[in-house]
Amino acid sequence: MIQRIQSLYLFGLIVIHLLAYFGVSHWINFEGNLTPQHEQFFLIFLESIMVVLAIISLFSFKNRKKQFILNRLNMILHLLAGVMFLIPYLSFTQYTSEGLVPVLSALLGLILLALANKAIKKDEDLVRSADRIR
Repeated sequence: MIQRIQSLYLFGLIVIHLLAYFGVSHWINFEGNLTPQHEQFFLIFLESIMVVLAIISLFSFKNRKKQFILNRLNMILHLLAGVMFLIPYLSFTQYTSEGLVPVLSALLGLILLALANKAIKKDEDLVRSADRIR
């Protein structure tokens, strides 16, 4: 069902990424300079893939194994994105909150995905135990 706790985690993940994407006008590029985000195609592509995977995972609530695998893949992409956002931020000379937003969204997204996977595993274990009783 879509009202499961993992669905709320995934919905929160989608909201956080959309707010981070539309709320920040500049990202830090790999040289350590602030550039408009529309000029960084790879990072926009990575961010879009993470949101699309979260949406697919949100609506595949009937197939918990598929949802679990999609979340694992999304966790790997979040780790990659976190590193790709963090390295230029650390080389940036003027620490701004605008440069830290993508890093925090990737970190918070990773936490939400871990919580969603924990809830999916708990649901799967509950279904297995109910099947044993029958």
